[in-house]
Amino acid sequence: MEQLLFIEKLPLSVTASDLTSLFSLAGTVRWSRVLRLSSEEGYACGIVEMTSPEAAEAAFALLNLRRHFGVRLSIEPLFSPAAVYLDDHSVCSGRA
Repeated sequence: MEQLLFIEKLPLSVTASDLTSLFSLAGTVRWSRVLRLSSEEGYACGIVEMTSPEAAEAAFALLNLRRHFGVRLSIEPLFSPAAVYLDDHSVCSGRA
């Protein structure tokens, strides 16, 4: 599994710090970002980089399809190196 994880349909109230705290339960987080969806659905998406593929696998196993922040998290590996260049003000439209 890649070290980058993509999280769909987060509430707009979730911050990068919230993601870091949550994903730290599974291992060390290198960085995290929360991006707003371009639609008017009222959701955001997130990207978390774990420090190793093993930590990413642990985060996936621990958090995927479980309720956090009031929603069921949908987590997928993110294979795009372009995600490293996204900042907190970037817009995501479904997938980064």
